Amino acid sequence: MPIYTAIIAEDETNLREYLSDMIKSDCPQIKLVATAKNGPEALDLINKHSPDMAFLDIKMPGLSGMEVAEKIDDSCKIIFTTAYDKYAIEAFDINATDYLLKPIQLDRLKQAITIATNKTNKSTITIASTTLHNQESLQWLKVAKNHQIKMLKISEIDYFQADNKYNSVMHQGQIYLLRMPLKELMLQLDKTKFYQIHRKTIINIEKIDKIIKKTFNMELYLKNNNQAFIVSRTYQYQFKQQ
Repeated sequence: MPIYTAIIAEDETNLREYLSDMIKSDCPQIKLVATAKNGPEALDLINKHSPDMAFLDIKMPGLSGMEVAEKIDDSCKIIFTTAYDKYAIEAFDINATDYLLKPIQLDRLKQAITIATNKTNKSTITIASTTLHNQESLQWLKVAKNHQIKMLKISEIDYFQADNKYNSVMHQGQIYLLRMPLKELMLQLDKTKFYQIHRKTIINIEKIDKIIKKTFNMELYLKNNNQAFIVSRTYQYQFKQQ
C-alpha cells in the first residue's frame, strides 16, 4: 500500500489533536509528518517536508488557510477544514481538493483522502502518459454548488456549457459550476463519449435522446431534457463522423 505524507494546520489544540488521532488510527496510508498551529508555521512546514497533502484550517493566525494555499506548489493537495461553509467557492477557485466541515466525520475524512491520493496518482499517470501520447481520460470532476464542493462521476454528466467566469455542468437534473476552460476539459474527456457540438457546449452522447436535422443546422435533445442544443456548422462535420 502506498504511503502518503501529510501535515495538519489548526490553531485550536483540541481540534488539531482530534484530527491527528483520527488520521493515525483510521487512515494507515497517511503518514503525518508535522502539525502547525498557525499559518506561517504551516507554510514553513510545507516548504520543509513537501507533503502530498495538507489539512488547512481556513481561519488561522498570521496567514489564513487560503493564503497558505495560494503560496504553495500544486503538488501538495489542499484539504480545507472549517466550521463554515461560506468559503467553499473560494476554495474551489484556488483548486482545493476538498472542503471538510467541522466537526469532521470519519467517512468524509476518508473520502477526502481518497480524492487527494487519486489526484496524486493521476498527476504521476498524466506525466507519464502525456509522454507516451496516451493520456487516460478524466473519470471524476470537482464542481461547486451552494457553497459546497462535490466530486461528480464524468460518465453521469449530461453536458457542459461555457458561461462567463464559470462553466455549467448538468448532472442528474442539477446545475453545478466548473472552473476549467472547455478547451482544456475537452482534452481530458473520453472522445468516444463526449462530443463538442458548439464552441460553448460539450455533450455526453450516451444521454442523447434524438437528433433533428434541419436545412442549415442540427438540433439535439437529451433524455429527460426539453432543451434544444444546436450543433453549430463548425462542428457538424465532426459530429456526423463520430
